[in-house]
Amino acid sequence: MNPKIKPKIRKLFAGGSLFPCIIFYIVGLSWFLLLSQDELNNETYLSENALLVGQVVERFDDLESINQFYENARKLTDQTHGDTTKLQKWIAKQLDAIGLEVYMQNFTFSHDVLYPIKSIEGTNLYGIMRSPSGGRTEALLLTVPLHSSTAGSVALVLSLLKTLRQQIYWAKDIVVVFPESEYTGLLAWIEAYHGGEATTHLSWTELEGRSGNIQAGLNLEFTTPDIQSVDIFPEGVNGLLANLDLVNTVVRIAHKHSIQSVVNGQPFYFLRGDFDSRVQDVFGLAQAVWTQAPGSPAGLHGLLINYQIPAVTLRGPSPYVFFKSSRSPGIKTGKFLEGILRSLNNLQERMHQSFWYYLLPSPLRYISIGVYMPPVLILIGSLLIKYKMFLQDWVGPALSLTLIGEGIEQVDEFCYLGSHISPVGRITDEVSARIQKARLVFANLRRLWRRRDIRLSVKG
Repeated sequence: MNPKIKPKIRKLFAGGSLFPCIIFYIVGLSWFLLLSQDELNNETYLSENALLVGQVVERFDDLESINQFYENARKLTDQTHGDTTKLQKWIAKQLDAIGLEVYMQNFTFSHDVLYPIKSIEGTNLYGIMRSPSGGRTEALLLTVPLHSSTAGSVALVLSLLKTLRQQIYWAKDIVVVFPESEYTGLLAWIEAYHGGEATTHLSWTELEGRSGNIQAGLNLEFTTPDIQSVDIFPEGVNGLLANLDLVNTVVRIAHKHSIQSVVNGQPFYFLRGDFDSRVQDVFGLAQAVWTQAPGSPAGLHGLLINYQIPAVTLRGPSPYVFFKSSRSPGIKTGKFLEGILRSLNNLQERMHQSFWYYLLPSPLRYISIGVYMPPVLILIGSLLIKYKMFLQDWVGPALSLTLIGEGIEQVDEFCYLGSHISPVGRITDEVSARIQKARLVFANLRRLWRRRDIRLSVKG
């Protein structure tokens, strides 16, 4: 670099001006937002070939059972007014009639935040559909929270299990959990499933029945079986995300069955390149950052991600889409869920090939961590420059250290760190080591002074 230019650049960054901070911030923010455009990001793809997405023919067609289960579930949720006891008993009876193993688990949660209530007691209901192979080494997990807005999920899961129970090609068990108190109940169940120990605030009873290693999970929150659009939420605790292959699987099977998929409030616009689609992609990227920033999970699936279980939450119908289909909606939604489970049933190992850190401006476009980190670092750099200016404003200007004297007085003997040293005396190994350490300390001190622009001069 030209020696005349270097001092000017140094003065610009160290002189207390806000100009470089503003430039860095604008460049970083503009670069980051431009990543939402197709020219700077990538189209999603499936890294795990074993998923075989869309290769199977879904067999679900039991519309009558969907309607019947939905009416009964809706009546029970309306009558109980928050008490899920009757609803749990009814679901347990239906699971037993289908042929699943049905179990209950009790738990207790106590904390000062519950004051004046001392504790909360609840019961988790779960059932296990064993695979015909009988291996019991791998499983898929479905979770359905019990409240008034998930009657559609209850109906879909019960009718779907009724169909899947008659199929012989399942290589994995299917575990379905209906947790009470949502996060608290599911935490008690997943801790007990993995052999965790009860804590001061949360205790539970041991599980009477269990399956094998859970390879993937779905949290279903459908208000009605008539699902023509679905919101997909991969965000977990502290910004953790579901494996991108799982999100891509859900999106592609939804498109196969004419269900509009929505990620971060944005459906996919097939007419790419026009002004509206570009603006929506920017909003989608901003929403992705906004959702991950608080560190709170977007659904019950967030607890599963903490246990290395790829999982997403599916909510429907999406408030962002008004989409009509000519096919019977209940059957279409059942085929959609069956297709996801059939693809996950093909897994030969845990999902690991695709990304775990990414941003989704739209369902079929992604930005990997290696792409969005450079503009993020530039944004952070603008703050670091401002931090240096803050130190200069409050700590003060560069220091100048001056030693004034006429010379160094010669002595016959001196004491260093408790040891007497003289020209004729023998320097021990201990004293020699101490002298060497002192030399290193003063050498580092000189470099430190040089970095902080502290000038050392000796005047005679």
